[in-house]
Amino acid sequence: MKQISIFAAIAAVTLAACASTSTAAWTASTWTAAHVSTDKSAILGIDWYLMEIRNGNTVINLNRPKLEAEGNGDVYRIRFDEKKRDDGKELVFGKAAPNTYSGPCKWGGGSNLSFGAMASTMMFAFKEPEALKEHDYYAYLTRVKWWGLTDAGRLELLCEDKSGQAVMVFAKRQAGG
Repeated sequence: MKQISIFAAIAAVTLAACASTSTAAWTASTWTAAHVSTDKSAILGIDWYLMEIRNGNTVINLNRPKLEAEGNGDVYRIRFDEKKRDDGKELVFGKAAPNTYSGPCKWGGGSNLSFGAMASTMMFAFKEPEALKEHDYYAYLTRVKWWGLTDAGRLELLCEDKSGQAVMVFAKRQAGG
C-alpha cells in the first residue's frame, strides 16, 4: 500500500510540473529564425483566414469546414492592402464575426508590425462562431508585435503584452473553399 501511495505522489508531482510549463517566450531573433520570410510583398493583397490561436498552453482552433457549412467561411479574415492611402499610410482590412474592419498598419524593420485603431461596422451577431468572440479577435490584433511566414505558407502574427504572448495562425483559402 505504501508503494502505491509513493507512486501516486510521484505521478501527481510529475503531472503538476508538466501542466505548469508553458511555451518559451519568443524573442526577436528566435521569431525571425523560425520563419522563412518577412518579405511583406509575399502577404499583400491576399485574404488570410484565421486557423488557430496558440496562447501558452491553450489553443483555439477554428473549424473552417464547419464555418463554411454554416455560411460563415469568411469570418476572422485579414488582408493587407497592396496600395498605400493618399496620405502614405498602409491599410489592413478584413472581417471579424460579423463585422468588417479596417485600419492602419505600420511595418517596422524586419518582422515588426503593429496596427492602429480599427474602424468597424456595428452589426449584432446572433451567433459568434467557434470559441473566439469578436472582441477577443480585435484584442489580439491590437497586441500584434511581429509577423512571419512559415515554411508551410502560413502567416503568423505574434501578439504580446504584459500578460504574455500568443500566436495567431492564418492560411490562404484553399481552392473550392
